[in-house]
Amino acid sequence: MWTVVLGAALALAACLVLFGFAGPRTSSGDRPDRTAASLSDPADLVLESELAGADLVAAASQDDLGRYRTALDLADAACVEDRRATAGLAIHGTRLVEQRGGRTTALEVLRRVAMTIPAELAPLRCAPIVGSLAVLMTYGP
Repeated sequence: MWTVVLGAALALAACLVLFGFAGPRTSSGDRPDRTAASLSDPADLVLESELAGADLVAAASQDDLGRYRTALDLADAACVEDRRATAGLAIHGTRLVEQRGGRTTALEVLRRVAMTIPAELAPLRCAPIVGSLAVLMTYGP
């Protein structure tokens, strides 16, 4: 049974990747370098802290924040959505998995989004990809 669900989810994910980037595409020259910005922008530090707070029981260390910064940088490069929207998608994806009885973190969702989108296709709309990943993370192996 789960192989049918997994096969359908993979087919859906492939279709979403192929057709899901109908949103505005930007060239790399149009997007600011987010990596440099995240090191100095206090808003990004707050965003990373919010993500860590959604996942961690204890207070986030500098190492924890660094992991979230790296994952958010990678996902941000792959997604058309702005950085805050990408973080919101990660939290929403986590909740979708948990509603279906699975267990994941926003950090894992961000990492999987970044790994799912090939660099030559980036940036894509990530909202449908997060939905597909939530299905795969819930019912996959």
